[in-house]
Amino acid sequence: MTAPPAPAPGPLRPRRRGAGGRGARRPRRRCPKRWELRELATGTVRFWQDVQSVTFSPTSTHLVLRRRPPTPAAGAGAAATGANAARGVDVIVHDLASGRSQFLGSVGELAYNKGGTMLAYTVDAAVRDGNGLFLLDLAANRIDPLDNDSLRYSRLTWNDAGTGLAVLKGREVEKMRERNNRLIVFGNLAANRTARRARPGHDRRLPEGLRGLGARGALLERRRAAGLPRHHAADGRTRHREEEEHRLDRRRRRLAHAG
Repeated sequence: MTAPPAPAPGPLRPRRRGAGGRGARRPRRRCPKRWELRELATGTVRFWQDVQSVTFSPTSTHLVLRRRPPTPAAGAGAAATGANAARGVDVIVHDLASGRSQFLGSVGELAYNKGGTMLAYTVDAAVRDGNGLFLLDLAANRIDPLDNDSLRYSRLTWNDAGTGLAVLKGREVEKMRERNNRLIVFGNLAANRTARRARPGHDRRLPEGLRGLGARGALLERRRAAGLPRHHAADGRTRHREEEEHRLDRRRRRLAHAG
C-alpha cells in the first residue's frame, strides 16, 4: 500500500504590508531626549525634556539648553519648511549657583563672550517683527536689546577680547542664493552700545570670522559706485568672472604701489 502523493505547493504570494499587518511600517515616533543634571554632593537630579544640545559657559557658572525644533505640522507649505523658514528654537539658560532658569524664545544663534560674563543671541521667529540681536548679562540676569529689525540675523561673532561683537542682518532676494546683508558692529559694549555699519573689505577691527567677506563686500561696493544693481541673476560663471576681475585689479594696484 503506497501513500498518496503530496499536494503540489501553491504559488508564492508577497506579504501584504497593510495597516496593522505584521509587515506594516509603523509611523516613526519622536522620542524626547532627556538631559539630566546631577549634583554629586547631594544626589539631587534636575532634568529637562526634548533637548537638542547643551553648552556650559566658559566659567562653568551657567548652562544653555537648546530645545529641539518643533516637528512641522502635516500639510505644512514650502514656506514653513524651506530655506527661508524661521530657525529659532526655545532656549533655557540655567544658573548653576542659584538653580534658577531663564527662558529665551525663538533663538537663532547664540555665543558666549571670552570671559563667560555675557551671552549674545539672535531671535529668528516665524513672525519677524520681533527679530533682533540681544545681550544677556549673566551676572545681573538682565537682557538688553542691541538691534531690532524684521530681517534675519546670522553669523554672530565676538571679538577676541570678548568686548565687542558683529552680526549680519538681511532679507532674502528672489532667485538669489545669498541674502541682501548688512554688517553691523558693536566695537565696545561697555562704552557704547550703538550699532554702526562696517565695510568688510576695509575695517580691520572686524572679528576673524567676518573678514572673509571682504572680496564680496568690496565687489558690491564697486557695483554700487558704478550704478549697477546690488544683486544680479544667480549665474555662477558671471559671479566667478567678476570676483576674478576684482582679484586681478587688487593685484595690479599692489604691484603699482610697490613699484
